[in-house]
Amino acid sequence: MTANKKRIPKIRFKEFWDSGEWEEKKLGEVVFLKNGYTPSKNNSEYWKNGHIPWFRMEDIRANGHILSDSIQHITPQAVKGGGLFEANSIILSTTATIGEYALITVNFLANQRFTCLTLKCQEKDNISITYLYHYMYFISKWCKRNTHSNTFEAVSTSALKEAIVYLPSLPEQQKIAACLSSLDELIGLEKEKLEKLKEYKKGLLQNLFPKENQKVPDLRFKEFQNSGEWEERKLGEVVFIERGGSPRPIDDFITNDKNGLNWVKIGDAPDTGNIITQTAKKIRQEGLSKTREVHPGDLILSNSMSFGKPYIMGISGCIHDGWLLIRNEKGVFDLKFLCQLLGTEQTLKQYHSLAAGSTVRNLNKELVGNTIVKFPTMLEQQKIADFLSSLDDLITEQTKKINDLKDYKKGLMQQLFPSENVS
Repeated sequence: MTANKKRIPKIRFKEFWDSGEWEEKKLGEVVFLKNGYTPSKNNSEYWKNGHIPWFRMEDIRANGHILSDSIQHITPQAVKGGGLFEANSIILSTTATIGEYALITVNFLANQRFTCLTLKCQEKDNISITYLYHYMYFISKWCKRNTHSNTFEAVSTSALKEAIVYLPSLPEQQKIAACLSSLDELIGLEKEKLEKLKEYKKGLLQNLFPKENQKVPDLRFKEFQNSGEWEERKLGEVVFIERGGSPRPIDDFITNDKNGLNWVKIGDAPDTGNIITQTAKKIRQEGLSKTREVHPGDLILSNSMSFGKPYIMGISGCIHDGWLLIRNEKGVFDLKFLCQLLGTEQTLKQYHSLAAGSTVRNLNKELVGNTIVKFPTMLEQQKIADFLSSLDDLITEQTKKINDLKDYKKGLMQQLFPSENVS
């Protein structure tokens, strides 16, 4: 059923078609809002053998309600006069990373970056806390639009009390909450599958490549078990390495001209997979002499932000000095094998070791060139690369599946709640 009324959603469960408009309330009318706090770190007794969870920003994952295993615990002595926050309350970050939220099902404390939302006693029979948790999707958006700034951005408790909440009857709340919770459970299961695939690949990378002080991997395909030791060389002896560069000021060279040169930034790297196929920006041809040109088949290695992560160029373009170019000029490597090799834990450990003591932990041409690499025959390289690439494809497909489910949920929420929420 569709509806055009202000407080009726676009779609509604059949049994609630004729239930009329939703009630409009201010958040402060239905919940108590209380700021979190941090017990004294100087009193070790507060933190020794504690059993009360104390939540920080890093304990909340992006999907809102799943919490990390690193939660700190405190003792009852650490709880100041205000007492514990009640179980079945919601925490919402109102400073720093504004708008993150979670439903907490045990008695707890949270640090000062959070505001705790607890249903008022008179509302506990009228409002489903799980419904309110799902409604926090809209409250989160409201927070991001209504920040104030003195020394840092924040959302005040007094302002938060004025946020609008739309409420259908309790049975309809429960129906909506059950629908969205089941979708969250499905997304959670798919995420678990993704994490298992990533862990499986991580284990394979550790065993398909020789460990430190070894020249033969622990795991080898049957047809290569008697092929002897892998060759060991410094990377700079077998590939061409050079740093990128930037024409400056870079904004003067950015162009919308279709004949512009692809300008490869860290943000252009794909979330999954390792091939760069497009860029968000281009630079004018005049900037070419001040930068480093790359072509399909080149590898580029991030030397600062995503420390040591390799990508294969699927397009031509130019790289700034946040990238290193690695070109397989001598044909020693299968390209996909080299990309996997440069991303192994064994190689990353060398980067960290060689960069130790630097004022800024950056990779440079000399450091990467001195990295020791081990590699087998071309046939074995291709076998390893094909196997790992097929696993990367599975990871990419699984990631897409999760993102599709998230998009479906987002679209569904925009239909299940009154239209004023989705602006």
